Amino acid sequence: MPDHSHMSIPNVIGRFIARWKSLIPAEASVLVAASGGGDSTALLCMLHEQRERLGIRRLGVLHVNHGLRGNESEGDQRFVSELAKRLECPLFLKKLSDRALHDAGIEVWGRRERYRFFLETKERERYDFVATGHTANDQAETVLMRIARGAGLRGMRGILPMRDDGIVRPMLDLWRGEVVGWLKAQGVGFRNDSSNDDRSFGRNRIRHTVLPMLEKREPGALKKLVRVAELSGELWGAMQPAIDRWIATHVKGAAVRFSIEKAGFEDELHVGEGLRRVFEHYGIVADSRHLEEVAARCDRIGHEFLLRGGSWRYYPRRKSVLFINHELAINHEFNYRIAMKGVTECSLVGARFLADEAAVLDKFPCDNLTVAIDRDVCGNGLTFRSMRPDDRFVPLGAFGSVGVESFLAKQGVSKVERPAFGVVEAKNGQIIWIPGMRIGQAVRITRNTVRILLLSYQSYSCAII
Repeated sequence: MPDHSHMSIPNVIGRFIARWKSLIPAEASVLVAASGGGDSTALLCMLHEQRERLGIRRLGVLHVNHGLRGNESEGDQRFVSELAKRLECPLFLKKLSDRALHDAGIEVWGRRERYRFFLETKERERYDFVATGHTANDQAETVLMRIARGAGLRGMRGILPMRDDGIVRPMLDLWRGEVVGWLKAQGVGFRNDSSNDDRSFGRNRIRHTVLPMLEKREPGALKKLVRVAELSGELWGAMQPAIDRWIATHVKGAAVRFSIEKAGFEDELHVGEGLRRVFEHYGIVADSRHLEEVAARCDRIGHEFLLRGGSWRYYPRRKSVLFINHELAINHEFNYRIAMKGVTECSLVGARFLADEAAVLDKFPCDNLTVAIDRDVCGNGLTFRSMRPDDRFVPLGAFGSVGVESFLAKQGVSKVERPAFGVVEAKNGQIIWIPGMRIGQAVRITRNTVRILLLSYQSYSCAII
């Protein structure tokens, strides 16, 4: 691995200050995520030393004791506590427990819990930013890991210098050797995490085995990996508007389901990145192979396919592909009071209702997404809610009630798709409409109708972040 520890201290500090000022405005309040290791300790000490020059209004310290390494974890906590006290910075501490170092998914769990604590503290204590000690080495490791996993352009950006939630990484221009060299020159010690040497963890294998071998065979490989992240960020910035348009045009979804129009799969330039972003939004883990598999199967109408992870399944239909999270759909309940005039947003189901009154109609709607019903019969207090197993209603044209589940089955709606439907219920408990399917017999327009209620149901595109 290249040794950057010989870099001059002024050079290190100058580059750090330049990066910081490009990211953070003056008079900001900052929390530093400090593990006790060299990188985060150096970050805290640099910010404290340069506090006036950088215009930092408040400086605080965050530490998470994961409780995974016994006395060593307790030692890390004492070290950070003493350092924060010496620098006269408030300390915010979180202790975790009930997990073991080699539990399945421990790295994902640890990261999730850390960032949850960081952001909760940031909001509660009213800080502007949370700074973490990621270096250029971390960036190179991340890019190589994502290449191996088949990441797309967005993922190849690696560790972002600044996230939308206020997480900032001001040391991505510095190498680990430079950072530790600066820290030693200040006479400041730091802690060594023994688990960082455990090569049963994927990142540690990359760090201690793969990258040194790669750097030996291809000198400068680490710098090139960091450059890949920079170039990917620039390309993504140019491509993102087109991906956003692809999602807005072809994707409709809600809390436990979404659908993608088949026309979207024909756009080979944008479908890959679009799918990645939608999957990420729904917490679906997928690499290039899984995305290609979905695209290849989208014409196999009538089949059911399982996505990686087990809870998500997808169903190619004539014009779209439906994705459903079965574990969540089973217990997914919603209930919205529909405004009798104007718009009602139903965010959990990715839909809205538009309501208005009409004295007469030139043309009756016929798609069952916009319906005309008797305003006086339906009354006030309409509710859009999730289906229940014992729901019954009298469909338009029928003389007796039927089970909603049975009715949907007769309309060709498969069992797996039914959780995606809701019902509109009147104040008296009578179901008067299944959006997209049929209204109830009781609220039909007749010669005795005085007021007509026009009610439209619209699915809207996913709000992908």
